[in-house]
Amino acid sequence: MNNDVAEIVRAIRSEFKQHRSERITVAFSGGRDSSVLLHLLADQTDLPVDACFVAHGLQDSATASAWLQHVRQFCAALCVPLEERSAESLASGGNIEARARDARYDLLSALPGRRLLLLAQHQDDQAETVLLQLLRGSGPAGLSGMPHAFSLGPHRALRPLLRQNRVWVETYATTFGVAHFEDPSNADQSIDRNYLRHTIVPALEARWPSMARTVSRAAEWQQHSQQVLDQTAARDVRHVSLTGGRCSVAQLRQLPIVRQRNVLRFALRSRALSPAPASRLESVLGLIEQSAGRGEVAWQEVRVRRYRDGLYLLRARPAPPAAFVRDINVQEWVQLPGDLGRYRVVAELTQAKRWRIGTRQGGERVRLHANRPGMPLARWFQTHDVPPWERQRMPLLWIDDEIAAVGETVLPRFVGLSVEWQPAS
Repeated sequence: MNNDVAEIVRAIRSEFKQHRSERITVAFSGGRDSSVLLHLLADQTDLPVDACFVAHGLQDSATASAWLQHVRQFCAALCVPLEERSAESLASGGNIEARARDARYDLLSALPGRRLLLLAQHQDDQAETVLLQLLRGSGPAGLSGMPHAFSLGPHRALRPLLRQNRVWVETYATTFGVAHFEDPSNADQSIDRNYLRHTIVPALEARWPSMARTVSRAAEWQQHSQQVLDQTAARDVRHVSLTGGRCSVAQLRQLPIVRQRNVLRFALRSRALSPAPASRLESVLGLIEQSAGRGEVAWQEVRVRRYRDGLYLLRARPAPPAAFVRDINVQEWVQLPGDLGRYRVVAELTQAKRWRIGTRQGGERVRLHANRPGMPLARWFQTHDVPPWERQRMPLLWIDDEIAAVGETVLPRFVGLSVEWQPAS
């Protein structure tokens, strides 16, 4: 065991130096696994180690109070600084385990500084994750299980126990008298992972004692396969001109179907959008195959839309605000309603008498050149390939009674005018 502990500490030191972190923070639940991890690091006096506890508000007040008291006492006994965070406003619906995990990761990623975050999942947790993904019909990305190391906001996250099994963790806890707090929800077999852990995995291990190690090794092979798929997708993303969530339908069609699927999955992940269920992904491929026209495929927060040669991978947004027009002053930032962001005129035209900002109300015309007739704004949008769902969100700048800029595009006859538009993210 001492050799194992030394190897775990060496891996943590290496990652700490390579990432140039300021601190090492253990994501500490008070459970056995994170207690063992924190304990084995606590006597490494040259490492700046602390702990972060996230309360999810899923227990009754008495349990929550006892849990927090244990966490505080455990850290105090080890002389480890403790940070406490609360994620009590979990959204309703869906998988409670996944929502709690996402909330926890959001809070960890928001911790100040540049940290090495240590997560305490071990080999048996990895095997459970892979089995769950297999039962959900996941591909290589899901069957890769949990990565050993990954980025989490400005921090680096590491799972240093991922090669140790549950028996190793239990033996360490017994050997060194490491106390822990048992989460009452761990016994709830209505939760898929708990049912797998308490009912299915023991039966598998009775027949295949090395099941956890074998499944974890399979996950590593899937990680290698996924790396090759990602390398292929990275090249294909450049081929299809993916920019700002838009890619070219014509260029997508030049790829074989299997690579179209691969590049779409990769693009969704790179934009931090939820992966597409198999049926939705096939519907997106249908949008690509259309000779022309429009369409939309939606799931969770994702909206994939087709407009002309563009396929757009978007995050759902609230409806655009009602049409408006208001006077503004040059050089001053104007906060626009809804999620339209802010806008300002940088360089003014001295002969202008009135400046106004607003959105489309219908019937507007734009004049590109002084000696030519104007055109409907709707035709200008079409000419510039502006998707229909963006048109009501595009701020219009009027100088006196004439449109001078659409979004950040200044019409050619307004030489010297400069504007800035910062849409809300």
